[in-house]
Amino acid sequence: MASVLGPIAVGPGGRLTAGGLPLAVLDAAGQAIPGIYAVRNPAYQGSGLLAADGKPDYDAAGQPSYLFADANGRIVGRPGDAAWQGAALRIGSDVDMGDHSFFAVAYSSSEVPAGVALTRDGHLSLNSQNELVDAAGHPILPVGPNGLPLPQARIVINPAYQGHDLFAPNGDPVYDQHGQPSYRVVGPGGQVVPGARLGLVDADVTRLVPLGETEFMVGGTLNPQQVVAALRPGTGQLAPGKLEQSNVDPAATMTRMLAVIAQYQANQEVIRAEDETLAKAVQDVGHVNA
Repeated sequence: MASVLGPIAVGPGGRLTAGGLPLAVLDAAGQAIPGIYAVRNPAYQGSGLLAADGKPDYDAAGQPSYLFADANGRIVGRPGDAAWQGAALRIGSDVDMGDHSFFAVAYSSSEVPAGVALTRDGHLSLNSQNELVDAAGHPILPVGPNGLPLPQARIVINPAYQGHDLFAPNGDPVYDQHGQPSYRVVGPGGQVVPGARLGLVDADVTRLVPLGETEFMVGGTLNPQQVVAALRPGTGQLAPGKLEQSNVDPAATMTRMLAVIAQYQANQEVIRAEDETLAKAVQDVGHVNA
């Protein structure tokens, strides 16, 4: 079977993949189940890996083509089990499968212990300490020479910098005409951290759990050591001074708005006609013939 990402194949660890990306396992409500993958059933003797609706194929002995496994490859269930009723696979989209790039942030909340979370929101600003923060006000974590986040370090914007862009395409600071850097990466003691920069990290989106509207927890934990161990150097690209293209089609949206307005006006006419009919009926009921 094939999808728009390419043929469905068996990847590392027996995971079913499309275009090199592991297929996401969906629950009965159609939501991706974090940290769960479909792996080929070694007992399956058939040829097809899955049906058109994402459900498994079955061989003559009733063995399903795939089983469900966690991120470590441990089998946690099989199609048809009571706990997995309605589970299927996402085919033809990489929105909720595989690795995607994020900013790592120093997450803090009164409800959970502080730690490391992720965000894709590019609306960055400064806090009162001139630290680069995300839309929720949490500091953006720099990455070290190995491309992984430094939980104790911060990106501090240089107030003496007089340039426009705050970072280069590779995340390094840029310099103004006076040689002032746009930012410095500092450690907990205020010392400059050599080799550190603004950067992205990659995470398996099937392991992410939402934290509010713009941030995510990795694998159900904020523990810095566990989170960093689950991340990889980012493959996404930074675009300084750019805005992401809107996901709204103005022409299509205006067309839909005009249709809604026309329907609203038609409904108004119906209500007005009913009001006039009722008013006439009331007048006729109260009229006494001589």
